[in-house]
Amino acid sequence: MRKNLRQFITECLLVSDKQDLYGVKKCTGFSLLHMRGGQEVELKTIKIGSRQWEPKDLAELFESTAETFAGGVPGTQQFQVVAFYDDNERPQSFYPFRKTCDPEHDGITTEPPTPTGQLSQFMRHLEAKERMTSQYTVSIFSILERTVKVQADRIASLEKEQFDAVDLAKEMILKSAAQSHDREMELLKAKQSAGDREKVLALLPAVVNRVTGKEIFPQATADTALFENLAGSLTEKQVQQLSSILTPEQWGLVAARLVDAVDKKIAKEEADKSKNGKRDAT
Repeated sequence: MRKNLRQFITECLLVSDKQDLYGVKKCTGFSLLHMRGGQEVELKTIKIGSRQWEPKDLAELFESTAETFAGGVPGTQQFQVVAFYDDNERPQSFYPFRKTCDPEHDGITTEPPTPTGQLSQFMRHLEAKERMTSQYTVSIFSILERTVKVQADRIASLEKEQFDAVDLAKEMILKSAAQSHDREMELLKAKQSAGDREKVLALLPAVVNRVTGKEIFPQATADTALFENLAGSLTEKQVQQLSSILTPEQWGLVAARLVDAVDKKIAKEEADKSKNGKRDAT
């Protein structure tokens, strides 16, 4: 990993015994050079002397000087910080780096009116064009990325709303079905209870007469109630079995009353169905 300018200056200042071809031992100064076309232009020189310089301050000074210079010259500029030792005029340590002009400020024009200057100007214009194209591309992709993210968030929100609506509808349907089932069960229990009460009331005259030993209710009424309940409780198979057991004379006595009781039962069931249908419709 390449060291930064501050680290380079720190190493130069901390050298206490540096031996090379020039017999250098102690750092005595730094210079900031601008490199252009194989030429070096000195921009800033610092003599160390007896002053205690902080590497951070020197690095910031050179960086600021290079940025100021590069801000007035178009394109990327090459700089170099060199270190001197023991007052030797030739530098022995080098740190090259680059700075680029602010794209919004083209700075000064340095191309001479020569073929070389024309080529330099063409290259500068080409560099500016490529930079603008790159900026536009980055901007477009950034806009597309934000648009896709907004759409993805919107789709996720709509899907969540749809799933919530489906869950709510499912819950309401199940709740409605449960309530409908409960109502049907309650209605069935009510019908069964009413039917039981009717049977008890129908059998009550005969039971009362038998328990008391007196004819509290007319015997004909009690007999009719008993026969109708018995006829109403018979199944089709039981009726067929009963007709096969009784003699024709006996069946003739029972058949008329039995048919009448069955007709009453059928009429009552149809009336109940009609009432239930009207109730359901409302």
